[in-house]
Amino acid sequence: MSSNDGTKFQSRLVIPVDTFYLRLNSFDTDTLLVNYDYVKYKCCKSPRGYGRVIGIRYNGVNARKDGDTYIFEK
Repeated sequence: MSSNDGTKFQSRLVIPVDTFYLRLNSFDTDTLLVNYDYVKYKCCKSPRGYGRVIGIRYNGVNARKDGDTYIFEK
């Protein structure tokens, strides 16, 4: 299960991938495939650890990374 409260994203999936659909308008929807790995370190009220994003594919193309920021170019 994944959720977003407007300020943070949380996922409780057991596999390290999640798909998001970004609806820009009624004719244009983008697909984001997020890959992450698990860090086994107690954090954020979770004794199991947390997921760290290691890559994002945007409409089938790897998003460019600039520091800690992923860039999506249309």
